[in-house]
Amino acid sequence: MKTRLHIISASFNAGNCIGKLIQSLESQTDKDFVWIVVDGGSNDDTLEKAEKIQGVTKRLLLNKNDFGIYHAINTGLELCNEGYYVVVVS
Repeated sequence: MKTRLHIISASFNAGNCIGKLIQSLESQTDKDFVWIVVDGGSNDDTLEKAEKIQGVTKRLLLNKNDFGIYHAINTGLELCNEGYYVVVVS
């Protein structure tokens, strides 16, 4: 039985750097993971770039009532119901 991995990204206006993360996720040979993006209300192209990722199960959350990075991470953790998680801040 495989264990599902959750990758949690807490982001805010990360459009200029999230592309490298997306490339890395798309290039993985084992795609048995879920990418959870918790965004603090970005007003750049962060979410548009995240939405275009190919071949990856994703959950996008726009959290305008964000209370900071730790709140965003905890919001992402609430969606992890199995397996393991890793946090990537962008």
